[in-house]
Amino acid sequence: MDEMKSRREILQISSLGVLGLVGCMGNSKADKCLDGTEKEKNEYQEGNGTEGGWPHFGCNLTGDHKNYGANPNSDAMELAWDNRLSISSTSAMRPLIRDDVVYVGWQSITGIGKLYALDANRGEQKWVAEYEGGALLPGSVMEDSIYAGSPDGIHSFSVETGELSWSFRPEGDWKFVGGVRGIDKLYAFGISKNKIDGLYAVDPETGEIEWEFRSSDISGLFAVQGDSVYTGGGGNIHRISKVDGSEIWSVPMGYGYKSGQIVANGETIYATGKSNQEKEEKIFAIDDSCGQMEWSVVSKDEKSWMGMAANPEELYVSVQREGTKNAYGTAEMIALDRKGGSRLWTIKLENMRYASVELGNPIIVGDEIYVGGLQRRANRSDIAYFNVIGLDLPEGTPVPGQAHRREIDKTIKISEEPMYVSPPSIVAGKDTIYTLAGGVITAMR
Repeated sequence: MDEMKSRREILQISSLGVLGLVGCMGNSKADKCLDGTEKEKNEYQEGNGTEGGWPHFGCNLTGDHKNYGANPNSDAMELAWDNRLSISSTSAMRPLIRDDVVYVGWQSITGIGKLYALDANRGEQKWVAEYEGGALLPGSVMEDSIYAGSPDGIHSFSVETGELSWSFRPEGDWKFVGGVRGIDKLYAFGISKNKIDGLYAVDPETGEIEWEFRSSDISGLFAVQGDSVYTGGGGNIHRISKVDGSEIWSVPMGYGYKSGQIVANGETIYATGKSNQEKEEKIFAIDDSCGQMEWSVVSKDEKSWMGMAANPEELYVSVQREGTKNAYGTAEMIALDRKGGSRLWTIKLENMRYASVELGNPIIVGDEIYVGGLQRRANRSDIAYFNVIGLDLPEGTPVPGQAHRREIDKTIKISEEPMYVSPPSIVAGKDTIYTLAGGVITAMR
């Protein structure tokens, strides 16, 4: 404990803020931490969909939100099928795909949660489960069970029939957000009315609690890598042991900051953060072994960080700026050098220039980036897109500061349906890209 305290004290002294999209390097790539201790590398396997890291927000160790073997042909991509599940959806989450089945969860305007299992090749419904406790958000598939989160807990369903096996609900007045993640354990985040938040590890076979981590400053936007779970919240980023829920390190982000998305990809942890007091947003890069800040960058031009994805060379960020009375809103994809946070390239998504625009979370599929976008129109005839950006990734050791991008920037229109509630979320499976916007799921190949 004294050792961790000293690390945090050193961190508070050494952490650096940066103006504009310019990174500032710390002492992160040395063999030792700032306090002199040897770095211990967290176990991580690059490029494996069932093990390894969290290359983009929402990806987990089951490989159901990102298929590393996916190889869609974006040059000839066409609509394979679509399924309008509902016209009254109020919330939806990124679909989950495993074993040629797509799972989709949502909540109706009546408050009834539904979990659909669809044939991934044809879009036909296999089964649907209903739950009166609110939205069912699919998070993980293990063997013969699919696990979904809801406002009141975690639930296990049969992958064959959709029959409920068990439910986990903690004692007290809790509300769960952020879904459920995991492969050996199930991780779920809940908030209570007494402002004490909890991260739970649950046995996937029985639904029993294995451990819980309680704090007043954690959030449901967590990531999993190797032997650790990473979460943030009111001012700090935490690394928590998967074994017993103990805190390994805690990193302060600065005055008034609350963390958003977290990406764990190799030796560095990336997190978005927003400070209402400072009226700015940042991306933070944290050394996984030491729990010390490597660099941070601040958004400029009143843009908002929307989502992140990372490969070994670059960090990709979707950003947007709301329109004003005299100007359209804009959306961009930005590539940052993972070693220092400097900007490598920027792409303006021209189809996303409208009075109000929204972007989703980018995903990396082979040598391309996919990101969903939504034009919000005054007449509610919203238009959903997803954008494809080509990458030219080097073999061997990357050249520092080199921009790895091919001249590919294409837009694929999903459909023109009214009353979308959010930008399309995107999943890559084999040769198909699945998108979910509102109550409409599409398959493009």
